[in-house]
Amino acid sequence: MMRPMVSCILFLTVCLLNTCKNKPDSVIESIKTPKHLTYKKPDTIGYPLGENPSFLGWTHIIDRAGVQMKQDTNYSAETLGSLEYGTKVKICEITPNWLGIIAEIERMENYYAGGMHKVHRKEKVYILKKSTGTLKEILLIPTELNKIVSMTKLREKSISYSPAQPLQEFLRFELAYKAEYLYNKANKVEHLLKDSTGVKVKGRQLTLQFASKERTYVNENENEEDGVEYEYIGQIPAINKYVIRATYWEDWEHILVDRTSGEESIRPHEFPHLSPDGKYILVFEDDEFKDYPEVELYSVNENTIEPIVNLAFANWSLPEAPESSGFWGKDGYFYISVIHRNYFDVYGNEIKDKVQYMRIKIL
Repeated sequence: MMRPMVSCILFLTVCLLNTCKNKPDSVIESIKTPKHLTYKKPDTIGYPLGENPSFLGWTHIIDRAGVQMKQDTNYSAETLGSLEYGTKVKICEITPNWLGIIAEIERMENYYAGGMHKVHRKEKVYILKKSTGTLKEILLIPTELNKIVSMTKLREKSISYSPAQPLQEFLRFELAYKAEYLYNKANKVEHLLKDSTGVKVKGRQLTLQFASKERTYVNENENEEDGVEYEYIGQIPAINKYVIRATYWEDWEHILVDRTSGEESIRPHEFPHLSPDGKYILVFEDDEFKDYPEVELYSVNENTIEPIVNLAFANWSLPEAPESSGFWGKDGYFYISVIHRNYFDVYGNEIKDKVQYMRIKIL
């Protein structure tokens, strides 16, 4: 009586085994692998990469809207993040419409003791081939010049923006032709006077003369972490100020000192560019210690200099020192050379034909 029942069970078991055997690898892998590590081909795609992933060269994102990173070579695949315009990426696979690249991906994973946490790791993902190209195509366009990531107004808290937002006040930014830049540079407004009247340099001391007194700055421990070295830069007669530069172990600043009273007014990091009408000062900061280039705007009212706003910009960098490349033109614009931020992050200022020119108007 039991034999038919046994035969039935054996038959069902064989059918189940054959069904699993004939399932696609991706289905089997999705059963074996935790959900957050499910891939079409775990040996070649996603995580782990393996010890020696293929390397087929580099490319750059040339789609200004950026590009999405997909887990597989189809539009409906899971999106694992995005890459912004200009980003340099490492190619490890090429298909007719997609590129496999190595990128850092953020995922949520389970703790062994329970709960979730974020992990970052390099994985093989896919991006659309048509969104990539050579670096020579990456240039700034007018609408990118005024995009800011933060703003700090006088006596107000700093505001951060993600994504970057266009600046609607204080300053107007425009692209300038190279010929326009060079013409205005040849006819620039120069407020700084390299006159050393009232200045004495003796040994390690820099002494400034004022109406009824003098003030001495002493160089101390120049080659040590707590050291400081003072250098006289010149005078700005239009606002009656001496300009000296203080250099520290890993930093520097410019100090404006009143030529009559001897009082210090502001200490901007970079050189203060006084506007042709003497009413404003622009200061540009862009160095390895900052995530984004910054512009500071000050107002000048007789002997008083007040900060108006500090702005951090998203899309451009300065390929040269702002003191040497920036200047006020007689037309009332401030001119300066710039380069696309993502291009500069990859190559610095090695390729000069990528330098562009920007002019700024105070509103």
